[in-house]
Amino acid sequence: MNKERTTYLLMAATALLWGAGFVASKVVAENLPVFTSLVLRFTFGLAILGPMAWFTERGGFIPPRERLPALAFLGLSGLAANNGFLLLGLKTAPASVGSLIVGANPMAIALLAHLFLKERLVFRQWLGIPISFTGVLLVLWHGARELGAVGWRNLFFLASVLSWAVYSVAGRRVMRDISPLIATLWATFFGLLWCLPFVPLEGGPGLALIPLEAWLGVAYLGLLSSGLCFLMWYNSINLIGASRTGIFINIVPIAALFSSWLILGEQLTLMHLLGAALVIIGVTVTNYPEGGIRRARKEGGL
Repeated sequence: MNKERTTYLLMAATALLWGAGFVASKVVAENLPVFTSLVLRFTFGLAILGPMAWFTERGGFIPPRERLPALAFLGLSGLAANNGFLLLGLKTAPASVGSLIVGANPMAIALLAHLFLKERLVFRQWLGIPISFTGVLLVLWHGARELGAVGWRNLFFLASVLSWAVYSVAGRRVMRDISPLIATLWATFFGLLWCLPFVPLEGGPGLALIPLEAWLGVAYLGLLSSGLCFLMWYNSINLIGASRTGIFINIVPIAALFSSWLILGEQLTLMHLLGAALVIIGVTVTNYPEGGIRRARKEGGL
């Protein structure tokens, strides 16, 4: 099996693991308070990211002092707020609903990059963004009807999307002179610091009283979603380029949808599937490289 095909399989596996992460998040949200679960997840994540960064980025393991405030902001927006809002939404909303709404992340990133970084939006992006937004609205509306009085919790998913978009746009400036691995490591560390003071206020269970399924959930999110998947993701970018790697993100909401159905027994409705299709089509149109496959292959260096 050649290197390119192996990389495609690794990226497909990464997308599937990230998709199943919504199931793990749902289990964690139902068993643990938000800040307690975030502290445990980030601790597991640092256990993977720390050694990974130490052995691969020894020369730049400690970022410049002037970059620490920006990294602290990344920890607040991309780690604490993004994951916190997601868990709040999953307290009552189905994992499938959350995954489809969060699947519109690339749309929000493109819009914020256009507004604040003055990045130009081409026709395919102006076409794809409304398609994705229509899919998100469809899922929001249908989810609210299913959940009745607690349907407003779906708005936490939109807050999660906005937080991740802010993190992504702010991170582009930070990562001009800091590697993505080091930036993620320190953002995770600061995310842990942001959440730690709130753990005593939650009055959650002691470590010995945390149910096994919650431990498995936070371990999955920390070790796999935040650790192994991160390693495979950036390794794939180095091998086949960012354009082709980014296309695999579109698999995540589909994987989450069917993982929720298979593991949690959540119902798949026609509206779910239609909303998923619109989100994925819109994201694909928005992120597809200009010049199509030929340019993507050129960027991959193969």
